[in-house]
Amino acid sequence: MFSARVAHEDAATVIELAGDVGYETREAINAAVMDALTVAAPKLIVDLQAVNFIDSIGVEAAIASPARAASALSMAFCVEPSATVRLILVEMGLDDLLERAHGPQVAQHSASAEHPPPSREGARLASEIHEHCAAPGCPGTVVFIPLRTSVGAAGECDVCGATFRLVGGEVTMTQPPKRDGD
Repeated sequence: MFSARVAHEDAATVIELAGDVGYETREAINAAVMDALTVAAPKLIVDLQAVNFIDSIGVEAAIASPARAASALSMAFCVEPSATVRLILVEMGLDDLLERAHGPQVAQHSASAEHPPPSREGARLASEIHEHCAAPGCPGTVVFIPLRTSVGAAGECDVCGATFRLVGGEVTMTQPPKRDGD
């Protein structure tokens, strides 16, 4: 189920989206963006951590259009994607949207430090690793993508939704599988 919420915080305005983001939800996203821009703030953050799917219309409505608006209003802009959204953008060849959104002057909403671009080693690791899910009894596959750290990758199971981090050759589960009712 899709939802959009706007929160006006001290240092930023946050647009939180959840569910599937695309053609069917574009009008609600546009309304949330317009609401977010009614209050002057130094930063606009689009939180996509609870988004399960995003299509090209969703990318325009939730990332590209708000980025242009923030730029026109001299606001810093930041996107916080879920592992699924990051994977989709990489597969669509649109991961440069994340690079621009997380430019060197913009820190993520959940952290105060800058996030360097993915390292070559992280990208190499991610491009080579497709693992079976480590969640008990799950037949799914985890495709790892680069983290914004010096070396490492993250991935999400295509069946149970568990998320994993790969750093220094070790895989750790960062979020357990989603259960019915979660």
